[in-house]
Amino acid sequence: MTSAGPASPNLEAPATDACAASHPLRSQAASAAIYGFLFQLTGSLDALLGAHFGQTGNKVDPDTIVAIIEPRAGSDLTIQTSERRVAYQFKHRNTAVGSGDLIRKVFPDLYRAHSDRACASYVLQTTNGLSKPAAALARRLVEMARNGPQPGWLDDPDMAAIAARCRSTQSATGASSEAFESDLAAFLGRFEVAAPLSLARAEAGVLAWLRQSIAYPEKAADKLDQLVGHLLGRAKNNDAAISVDELRARLGLPSSGDAAPDTVRNRLLDALQASLAKRDYDPGLDVRAPLVVSDAPITIIVGASGQGKSWRLYRTAAALLYDRRPAVLVRASSREDLERQLQRIIAIDSLQLAEPVQKPLLGATWQRLCETDDRIAILWEGCRNAADLDAIDLEGGLGNGLALIAEYPVGVAADDKSAPFPSHKVGDFTPIELFQALERRGVDAGLVPRTIRAMLHRPVLCGIYSRLALEMPGWNPQNEYRVLEAFWARARDRAGAISTVRMKALARLLVETRRSYASDEEMAVLGFTTAELEELFAAGWLSNLGTRWSFAHDRLLTWAISEALAVDFTQRVRSAADLIDIVKILNAERAKASDTLAGLGFLLMDMVWQISGDAARADEVAVFLAGFEDEESSGPWELYRSLLPTIGPRIVPSLVARIKRLGADDGHMAIHIVAALDQVARDDLVGRNTLLDELWAHASEHSIDVALTLANN
Repeated sequence: MTSAGPASPNLEAPATDACAASHPLRSQAASAAIYGFLFQLTGSLDALLGAHFGQTGNKVDPDTIVAIIEPRAGSDLTIQTSERRVAYQFKHRNTAVGSGDLIRKVFPDLYRAHSDRACASYVLQTTNGLSKPAAALARRLVEMARNGPQPGWLDDPDMAAIAARCRSTQSATGASSEAFESDLAAFLGRFEVAAPLSLARAEAGVLAWLRQSIAYPEKAADKLDQLVGHLLGRAKNNDAAISVDELRARLGLPSSGDAAPDTVRNRLLDALQASLAKRDYDPGLDVRAPLVVSDAPITIIVGASGQGKSWRLYRTAAALLYDRRPAVLVRASSREDLERQLQRIIAIDSLQLAEPVQKPLLGATWQRLCETDDRIAILWEGCRNAADLDAIDLEGGLGNGLALIAEYPVGVAADDKSAPFPSHKVGDFTPIELFQALERRGVDAGLVPRTIRAMLHRPVLCGIYSRLALEMPGWNPQNEYRVLEAFWARARDRAGAISTVRMKALARLLVETRRSYASDEEMAVLGFTTAELEELFAAGWLSNLGTRWSFAHDRLLTWAISEALAVDFTQRVRSAADLIDIVKILNAERAKASDTLAGLGFLLMDMVWQISGDAARADEVAVFLAGFEDEESSGPWELYRSLLPTIGPRIVPSLVARIKRLGADDGHMAIHIVAALDQVARDDLVGRNTLLDELWAHASEHSIDVALTLANN
């Protein structure tokens, strides 16, 4: 703000200023005395703020700047800093202050303050300056005093009149006449007349400070009334000490030091660093570059589950933290949850405001209070509903001063060309990125078999495989299900067998509540111990943000759900038909992207892997497969030719069982099934011959047709 406070001396009378506009408190104050007191109090605020900002610019501790209202010793106000002390006399007049007021009132009152404790200067603050005679008198007296007491100087009638009124104050000290004259000269030599300050101008200075300091600038006039009312109460007693930080506290604002722009930015960056520390993220392992925060109000990151959308956010957060650019990393499933966290992080934790800030004003308020044009990058992890992003886009973003970068929900048809917002596409690792990712994780990429490398292009699997490969030299998984199976077993080995039972219970809870997280209380009810949670967090299975626990990735949540459902199937608690219903319901909700379990795209195949391990129940698995042959998302072509071959040889008994269940009109389905069998059994001559024998033995029309096709391929 433009510094107010002690103005430069001006001994000439100006033209009369217009009175201030209507004032809520002033409308109740009909007497000139109260009007003058309001001027004194508002002028005191203005002077205190002027001293505060003038001194803090010189790195003086703001706590050492104190205003004393109605000092008992004399004057209307003293401003005390660690370096100097200034006494003020306020005179509210409709006309200029005359010589008589100077001699009879101003000088005696200020001299009483001087006798109590010498000040660096004694300032007369008026609304309309001095009359010409008074201005001439003041100049003459100051000039005489600065030359020191001279022989006969008290023969001047004006000087003598002032001395007579001041001597009674000085005589109480018992000082000699010579000492009194020297003291009087020292006092008058420091007398100043500030530039005229009307009540309106005094208010303007305080209002400018308030608008720069509070959450809602339009409420500055109300806050000024609040401060003046506070000072009215304090001024009932002499020697009322007031500081800027006390005024800030009355307004629900942090102290001057805590509100300093660098301090506010540091708190925001500390929160960002803490958010990154809670994620299982090491920028040294990341082979991809951070995103550039664009000028667009909303940008999305598009990609399939496990392709690294969250890591792209983390990488961007780490880069912004390094550059000390403002950013917030938030995990939230809905817009409501996101904005609730932003209000806490920005308005409460960073700006330390007691008054709630409306959500659309968070960014603009942060910019204004921090005196910066920098926008806060909002990095939204875990968005589950594309409609939230649509609404934010229609509104032009989250608000001025905020730049949103969000994950686009998995399962919603969008890519870098068709997405409704500016977008960044993430995909599987390129061959070069895969080699770099493995090397950075301590795995010699050249020693990883080509068949395994082929499935590690999905970043999430690369990370899981690397952890296991370092602990199990020579490990040679044949598909991603074996990788996840081993990762599950690793959790059991580290946290105990009961821990995986509890993770299955957690998966069931999340399916039932349609949430991606559980609270501390819910985790306790499920039986998790602190030691188990620590081990599962360290093992990479669970993630914790504050009071929320979740699986570290949707891919792991999907596997845990399949583990839980597989137990129910094994124990015959759920039938194949039950499993079909559950998977279809979750798939339908995932397609809508309207709930928090939207990232379960691998559930169907994880479920097939889990229940196809027992060949004795192949007929039931065949029923399960048949339930998805007409699904729009898969269909028989996708199901049999692309998905089921990833299971490997263990799917063969279920495929044979499905062939045996084909009806007379299902010949078209046999064509797809034989394609799956051909892929799975192509390199296994012994297994292929056993399969042909079983098909010939069944002797149905479809089994014979399939056997002939396989034999000729």
